Amino acid sequence: MCSVTVVIPYHNGEQYIGRSVRSVLDQTYPVYEIIIIDDASSKPLLSSDIPMDDRINILRLHENVGGAGARNIGLKAAKGEYVALLDCDDEWLPHKLERQIASMSPGRSRGTLYLCGTIIMENGKVVSQSKSVEKISSPLEAVLVGGAFLQTSTYLLCTSEAIRVGFDPNLRKHQDWDFLHRWYLAGNGFHYIDEALSIYHRGGSSQVSRSRKADHSLKWIMSVQNELTDKAAAKFFLSEIYPIEFGHHPLAAMRTLLRHVVVKDITWPEAVRMTRYAFRLSVQSRFARS
Repeated sequence: MCSVTVVIPYHNGEQYIGRSVRSVLDQTYPVYEIIIIDDASSKPLLSSDIPMDDRINILRLHENVGGAGARNIGLKAAKGEYVALLDCDDEWLPHKLERQIASMSPGRSRGTLYLCGTIIMENGKVVSQSKSVEKISSPLEAVLVGGAFLQTSTYLLCTSEAIRVGFDPNLRKHQDWDFLHRWYLAGNGFHYIDEALSIYHRGGSSQVSRSRKADHSLKWIMSVQNELTDKAAAKFFLSEIYPIEFGHHPLAAMRTLLRHVVVKDITWPEAVRMTRYAFRLSVQSRFARS
């Protein structure tokens, strides 16, 4: 029987953390320990704020290190053979760990990252479900071109390998995609369970992806661009950079978008759909500032 440590990075998410912890305690596969990294929250997390259980250990940081840094600290503190990651505003369905552990086989090495499908919710309602993934070869191609939703709260992996690869503490955005990419470059593999076993709550406290600046995204995509196809890079621009740039420099953003459409890395329907979305965001932003 594999011992599993659950690592939960936490920052000012007191309205969510109880739900996340309960979903771990309700797992049909018992966990060895739960490590919550309180990343210098303005109100420190107390044991009385969460369900009581002897397996829970709260590590408090005096300086904010961000989600990647908090996860690295949790990985190094983990005593379990395997580690499962969970954001403090997400939750698991009861059979999540059991299904992932059952999918392990002698043919899969300790360098296998286990993932699963996700239910996406917003304001208490299901808005979508992650797409099926037949096989993950290049994870960034699967995400950017194939539309796969490979989110941190689905990860189960060998603790020693997770520490070896680690999360980049300098990244403010795309930490999960960056980790998947470097896991892949390290020669490790993936196993995806095509079943929704995790719930992603869009708009929660731990998500920095709603930042209205493109600088962090531009910095990251430039660091990995040589390892991406042109289509994958174009899809990243469409989903992560274009909606933000449109609000600041709409004509320049549309010219860049048009170049991607001309070479057929982005389709006309995709361009029109994202332009409408970018326009709505721009209008909402202007009203918010007024």
